[in-house]
Formats: sequence, structure tokens, C-alpha cells
Amino acid sequence: MGNGVRNLLALLGGEKVPDTFSHFLGDGPLDMAYLLSGEIKDLFANTQPPTPLPTKAEATKLFMDRVLPPSLSGLGAETTERLLQLVDETWADVDDCYEFDWDRAARPAERKWVCEYAVQRLTEPGPDERDEA
Repeated sequence: MGNGVRNLLALLGGEKVPDTFSHFLGDGPLDMAYLLSGEIKDLFANTQPPTPLPTKAEATKLFMDRVLPPSLSGLGAETTERLLQLVDETWADVDDCYEFDWDRAARPAERKWVCEYAVQRLTEPGPDERDEA
């Protein structure tokens, strides 16, 4: 019997879906990642001079591990603090989405997917940004 069938049977029987079976990625967590990336782009654009965006690897370390990349070491203390605050607030909001929908925090795989979306949004130009280039 596949995981989907087991999950459906558990739900129909009123049982809680076992933690090992499912991972979920909904609109809420992706919205949080989208907003995070936009706020970071705005934060960097408003520094003097404007701060270049991090690479995909740097952004992943920043989002997943709170590691400030060397390329951002020149940010002032206030900007650095705001950057880390945005990352922390976003993960808290993502976990709130999962708590609301699934009565648990996001799992590592779900956090990875949300991170990948945020990194893509941060490091690659969106449709509106391509028009400006």
C-alpha cells in the first residue's frame, strides 16, 4: 500500500498521519519565501553603494544556516542585523504556516524546498526585473 493510500486511510479513520509519511508545500510557506527575497532585494538596493546579490550557494547558507557570506561582510551592523532578522522572521512565519495547517513545524525537507524557492527568487531576475534589464 502506498503512502498516499495510508495517509488517506489514516485521515478517514481519524488517526493522525504519521510523521514519516508526508511532506507538504503550500502557498503560505512559498509566499513567505517570496516576501523574504523581495525584502532582501530592497534592503540591498537601498544600501550605499547598492549591495550585490549573493550567489545561490551564499544565499542558501544564509537562509538555512544564518551564515553571512564573505561578499556581504561590508554591510553595516544595522543592515546585517536587519538581514538576519528578515531570515529569522521568515522561518518563524513558515513554521507558523505549518503549525496552523499541520500542527507541527516545517520538516527539514520542507525547509529545503522553501529555501530553494527563496534562493531562486533572490538570485534570478523575475519577469518584471527582466523587462528592466
